[in-house]
Parts: sequence; structure tokens; C-alpha cells
Amino acid sequence: MIAIAILLVHLLSTFQIINAAASEMHTNAVRDDGKALLAWKASLDNNSRLKLSSWSALENSCTNWTGIQCNKAGRIKVINITSSGIKEEIGKLTSLQHLDLSENHLTNQIPRSIGNLDNLTGLHFFKNSLSGPIPEEIVNLISLEDLDLSTNNLTNQIPQSIGNLSNLNILFLYENSLSGPIPEEIGKLTFLEHLDLSENHLTNQIPQSIGNLDNLTSFHFFKNFLSGPIPEEIVNIISLEDLDLSTNNLTNQIPQSIGNLSNLNILFLYKNSLFGPIPEEIGKLTSLEHLDLSENHLTNQIPRSIGNLDNLTSLHFFKNSLSGPIPEEIVNLISLEDLDLSTNNLTNQIPFSIGNLRKLSFLHLYQNNLTRHIPSSIGNLTNLRELILQQNKLYGAIPRELEKLKLMADLRLFMNQLSGPLPMEFNNITHLQKVRNFSKLSCWSFTTKYLQG
Repeated sequence: MIAIAILLVHLLSTFQIINAAASEMHTNAVRDDGKALLAWKASLDNNSRLKLSSWSALENSCTNWTGIQCNKAGRIKVINITSSGIKEEIGKLTSLQHLDLSENHLTNQIPRSIGNLDNLTGLHFFKNSLSGPIPEEIVNLISLEDLDLSTNNLTNQIPQSIGNLSNLNILFLYENSLSGPIPEEIGKLTFLEHLDLSENHLTNQIPQSIGNLDNLTSFHFFKNFLSGPIPEEIVNIISLEDLDLSTNNLTNQIPQSIGNLSNLNILFLYKNSLFGPIPEEIGKLTSLEHLDLSENHLTNQIPRSIGNLDNLTSLHFFKNSLSGPIPEEIVNLISLEDLDLSTNNLTNQIPFSIGNLRKLSFLHLYQNNLTRHIPSSIGNLTNLRELILQQNKLYGAIPRELEKLKLMADLRLFMNQLSGPLPMEFNNITHLQKVRNFSKLSCWSFTTKYLQG
């Protein structure tokens, strides 16, 4: 019995020693977190130190320091000090789960020590003046779910090893100076929901592996130098709601299979070099609210299936080589507020039923080959602010019904073959008077070459 008692006393003593050592290690770790941040604060300019006046050795870092949150063990897990003018060095805070230094004046490169923060789930450095490459070490952050390095001066290529960040939901690298191709490895980020690489200097083709990202809801690559076709694989991303590939050098035809993206609300492909017809299948995108295919080399007629898109509020096809009539089915788009079909080769008359589009504020049909009369039904478009019909082959009288357009600020009918007197009722369009001095109309507004009386 005595031997057992001695053994128990020995075990209890050993446990207390181990527990005390662990407690001391934990206390030291907590103290080290605070020391690291105070050392960092000390390296800053006076203005930045003033903004972090609550960071003091006399105060509890978890409860009294601005922008700091701790876990239950008292280790710093979140730093959120946006708009504080902070500069750098953070790699010792290995317990961090969320780091937000966005909207400051951070300069120089992202420190390689960032790769030590392997507990991070959120990393935000957006809206700073960071430069240099994205450090390869960032790919050690395998717990990362949200990475936003946008609106900086980052250069070089996107590292291929970014494919290791397999838990990412959000990847924002837009508004930098990143160059080279989009790495094929980006297709490994199968949990991604939001991907924005826009406004960089990215080149080459969009990788086919992009089709693996079947959880994406928004996908922005606009304002780069991407070339080649829109990959067919893109149509595997059936969750996609917002697709913007505008302002690149994309070529070939719009894939017919784009009709599979039935959840799209926004489709922007403008300012590319796409050619061929607009696919009939575009009419399957019945959730679309904004469709812009302008400034390409699209040909043939506007497909009748466009009339299925009855949720559209804006439709832009301007600066293409579209031909044939404006399809009657376009008048089914009763939610439409902005219609621009200008600078094409459209023919025939403006459909009388265009007067059904009662929500229209902007109607631009200029620089086409539209003929016959301006339909009097345009007078039903009482929300219209801009009616731009110049440079067509319209003839006949200007309809008196246009006087109903009390909100109209910009009316252009010049370079047509209109005749007859100007309706006196136009003096009632008071907004137009303010913008165009309509009470003193002169030949530049309508071109007197064809006006009489």
C-alpha cells in the first residue's frame, strides 16, 4: 500500500510539472503574439502608430486592441485593421485565422513569411500598393477559403502552384499587372464560387480546365489580352450567374452550347473579335437580365429566340455586322430599359410593336439601313430619355406623338430623309429644351436637307 501511495504521489507530481510547463508554453505563445504586433507597430510612422494607440503592453490584446480578435485559448486569430496605414511583417502570428490589411498604403512585396500562417482561412490585402510577384509560399496556406489581393501593383505570372489551395471559395486578383497565361492548374480549385482575374495583362487562351469549376457563380476575366475561342468546357459551369469575358481578343464563334448556362443573369462578351451568327440557343438563357455582345464581328440576323429573354433589362448588340430586320419578337422583352442595336446593317422598318416596351429609357438604332416611317407608337414610351435614330433611311413626317415623351433629353434624327413641318407640340418636351435648346432648333438637329415648311 505504501508503495502504491508513493507511486500516486510521483505521478501527480509529474502531471503537475507537465501541466505547469504546458501552461507556461501557452502563456509564452500568447505573450509572443502581443510582442510581435507591438514590434510591428514600433516600426511604423507616427500617423500609423497613433491610429493603433490602443495597442499597448498595459492593455489586454484580446479585449482592448483595435481590430484584434482572439480564440478561446487567448491566441490572436483575426487582425482587421483596414484603413490604418499599416506597413508589413506578420509571419510570426501562426495562430491567425483571418488577416485583413486591405485599404491601407502597404508597399513593397508581400513577405514570404506569409506562408507560415497555415491556419489562415481568409487573407485580404486589397486596395494597397503592393508590388512584385505573388509569393510561391502563399500556396502553403491550404486552409485558405478567401483570398483577395485585388487592386494592387502585383506583377509576374499567377503561380501554377495556386492549384494547391483546394479549399478556396473566393479568388480575387483583379486590378493588378499580372501577366502570362492563366495556369491550367486553376481548374483544381473545384470549390471556387467567385473568380475574378479582370483588369490585368493576362495572355493566351482561357484554359480548358476552367470547365472543372462547376461551383462557380461569378467568373470575370474582362480587360485582359486573352485570345482564342471561348472554351466549350465553360458550359459545364451550370451554376454560373455572372460571366464577363469582355474587352479581350477572343475569336471564333459564340459556342451554341452556351444555352446550357441556364442560370446566367449577366453575359458580357463585348469588345472582342467574335464572329459568325448569334446562336439561336441564346434564347434558352431565360434568367438573363443584362446581355452585351457589342463591338464584335457578329453577322446574320438577330435570332428570333431573343424574344424568350423576358427578364432582360439591357440589350446591347451595337457595332457588329448584323443584318436583316429587327425581329418582331423583341417586343416580348417588356422589362427592357436599354436597347442599343446601333451601327449594324439592319434593314426594313422599325416594328410598330416597339411601342409595347413601356420601360425603355434608351433606344439607340442609329447607323443602320432602317427605312419607312418613324412609328407613332414610339410615343407610348413615356420613360424614354434618349431616342437616337440618326443615319438611317427613314422618311415621312416626324410623328406628333413624340410630344408625349416628356422625359426625353436627347433626340437625334439627322441624316435621314424626313420631311414636313416640325410638330409644334415638341415645345412641350421641357427636358429636351434644357439639353438641346429645342425652342431654338437649328439645322444640325434634323438636317434641313429634307425638312420642308
